[in-house]
Amino acid sequence: MLYTERKNIDDHIVEILSKRPNITGPELLDSIKSHRPSTTKQAMYYALGYLLDSEVVVKIGTGYSVSHIWKLKIQNNLIKDSSDLQSVLGLAEGESISLKFPSLITADFYWAHLFAELTDWIPQNSPIFTWNPHEWWIIGRESVEREVLENFTVKNKKAYFSISGGEMLDRDFRKAYSSANLSINTGVQAPFPNHVYLNIFEDILMEVFLSKQLVKEIDKFYESNQVSLANLTIERQNDFINIVSKKYPVRIKVSKNKKKTDEIKRRLAKGFIIPKEFVV
Repeated sequence: MLYTERKNIDDHIVEILSKRPNITGPELLDSIKSHRPSTTKQAMYYALGYLLDSEVVVKIGTGYSVSHIWKLKIQNNLIKDSSDLQSVLGLAEGESISLKFPSLITADFYWAHLFAELTDWIPQNSPIFTWNPHEWWIIGRESVEREVLENFTVKNKKAYFSISGGEMLDRDFRKAYSSANLSINTGVQAPFPNHVYLNIFEDILMEVFLSKQLVKEIDKFYESNQVSLANLTIERQNDFINIVSKKYPVRIKVSKNKKKTDEIKRRLAKGFIIPKEFVV
């Protein structure tokens, strides 16, 4: 079921979380024992750790869910909706959800998970807008990010990426990944702090706040590696992964705010030619 060498308990975990997202570890163990009475707590958490590392499962607070990114890789009968998406769509105007994570990589498990679900949800005539100081995922989490970017074409959704960085790695990302469904501008000047990343899906705003010290390390890496993505060595990629894996706190805020999202989209749209049939 998982297309990995590990079997049995992994399958039970995924089957249970696909039906009951956001349950706690003890609840998951009780459910597994109803199928496999001999399963120990240690065995379950060992398997769960493997699934988290493999990004098949994501953890938000004390709850576990099947990762939407993983769902994109296979076609099966897993449920289409998640409580994460429904919680966001259920926000009233002016309401928000704020989550704190111990590191950027940990935060990105949830970030990519929700980004993919909102990409599926948003209508085809409503473009996605993104503001990034750097599009660092293509270095730090290349396989996952490639899935996210390719999903724009698979689902025929249009995305506009504005990147303030203008280093060679930023420019090469624009060259390598621009497509009919993804328009990218680099070296964009906008009144957003360089420690904030923004994603806009209609009137839903996802803001990600990074540690300023982490931002300095990311900037230094981009400035000191004036090469194309193809010429970035494995050693240097690993150096970057070590940077974004450090335990700098990250906060993600998701809100529904039409006035604010309309203003941000208006600013970012100036850098692109947007077809009239799109609703901005």
